[in-house]
Amino acid sequence: MDEFATYYNLFNLRPGYSPQDLKEAYKRLVKQWHPDRFASDPVNLKIAEEKIKTINVAYEALKAHQEGSYAGVSSGASSYATSVKTRRTSPQDYFNDAKRLTRLGQYREAAEELTHAVKLESKYAAAYHLRGVLFTVLGFERRGGSDLSRAAALGIISFDYDNEVADFIRVCDDFKPFRHLLKKEVTQDQRENPSTYSDSPNSENYT
Repeated sequence: MDEFATYYNLFNLRPGYSPQDLKEAYKRLVKQWHPDRFASDPVNLKIAEEKIKTINVAYEALKAHQEGSYAGVSSGASSYATSVKTRRTSPQDYFNDAKRLTRLGQYREAAEELTHAVKLESKYAAAYHLRGVLFTVLGFERRGGSDLSRAAALGIISFDYDNEVADFIRVCDDFKPFRHLLKKEVTQDQRENPSTYSDSPNSENYT
């Protein structure tokens, strides 16, 4: 069985799947195998960690294939994951890698990637926003609040969330405190003056 047949079976998809089909299948599998569900079960936790890695590699491959940019995985899943990392040459590359690490539950590593992104692009609102979420989840509320305020000052508000980040927040229990923000109504004043908007009850003015 070739790699794509394996990925199709894993996601229960057929060739010609739509972006929505892929996204829904991905969310279903992540919810089923997220390591947080097995925190008190060491044996199944190890299985879940390996399963989630496979799910994420398959998702990246299927998504890239659908977009017409997949050139083949010549050396298996590990080489594909490595190739993703080695292509990081722009803020967007670091941001994309941070999202990949977030899907794997590697929040510290994801935050480090986002730090590289904002060093290259100091006004990268989406990177500040995701790093703020991750810092808050990791317990660094002051730093998280600062990043979230920075993102707001740069104009990111609930309807501007990156779609994949919004999916993380909807699916992963770690991000549950942020879910209400996805449905929050934004006033006209907040649209015109984003610096007055705050993503976090603990956020502070960014300096």
